[in-house]
Amino acid sequence: LDLDAPAMQSYWTPRLAALSAHPRVRLIVPTPELAAELRAGYGTDVEILPHPTTTFHDDELGKLQAGGGAAGRITVVFPGNLRGGKGFDLTKDALLALIDSGVENLRLRVRFPPADSVNKARQDFFDHIRDKGEIMDSYLDEDEFRALLLSADLVALPYTPDRFKNRTSGLLVDSLLLGVPCVGIDNTWLAGQVRALSVGQVVPETG
Repeated sequence: LDLDAPAMQSYWTPRLAALSAHPRVRLIVPTPELAAELRAGYGTDVEILPHPTTTFHDDELGKLQAGGGAAGRITVVFPGNLRGGKGFDLTKDALLALIDSGVENLRLRVRFPPADSVNKARQDFFDHIRDKGEIMDSYLDEDEFRALLLSADLVALPYTPDRFKNRTSGLLVDSLLLGVPCVGIDNTWLAGQVRALSVGQVVPETG
């Protein structure tokens, strides 16, 4: 959705104002950035409810140890499901660069896209790298998903600004809870968190 679109603002400004005034309605968004955008474009103040971790329990905080496995190899995990806005092309470029880097102690783990996101070019790419990395099924059960994140020394989340400028990522929250450094794309909510917490690296979408 383009929140800056005049048609969107014209339609939703009076409706959000009415909802905001209703005594039994609370308007809540997950990020301060989105709250600021609604205030500027729609004149509506909303509450902020931060994104929780949905993978790990609160009482596990500080008790889990991620990475450091696989016989001393550095495990780089691309845990996103590679749907729209989750950076398939950037994931592809990063994987090829890491494979071509010649670094011998890398363990690369990436999730195969969901069936409705697979075309011949994507299938060919994963077939090409299958013997150079670990291709995880797109649909992981809870234990498999936890194990994937716990295996990581580094998490790559190349989510793009067109979809994630003000949108949260549960995978980032999960990774930060584990203390795993993350790589995010500039001008996204993820990049703001990585910078604020100094856990990982922010890179440009291009170049």
